[in-house]
Amino acid sequence: PAAMVDHGYVLMRKRELTLTEADLTRPEPDEPRELTALQHAVAQHRDETLRMRAELAGQREQLTHCQGLLAEQERLRAEQEELLSAVRSSPSWRLTTPLRAAKRRLRRRRA
Repeated sequence: PAAMVDHGYVLMRKRELTLTEADLTRPEPDEPRELTALQHAVAQHRDETLRMRAELAGQREQLTHCQGLLAEQERLRAEQEELLSAVRSSPSWRLTTPLRAAKRRLRRRRA
């Protein structure tokens, strides 16, 4: 096909070269794309930081709301426990204990 181009051949030889991490990450001084890439990275990190801060604020608000709900539920549970304790220690509850026990025995026999 016409789109195929003959590129020819390249002879490559291995060079003895030792590279460090610093050699690979060091910016090239006269390369304008380095600065552009760094500016882009800074902008991305700034945007991500702002997004994450907003998300964190929302989660803190939700946590505060949930803690309020939990405190209210704990208060209601304690109130119900007090009411139950008052009923169980009342004279009428103690007097009807044998009747409740007899009712349980009848139910077991029927089942």
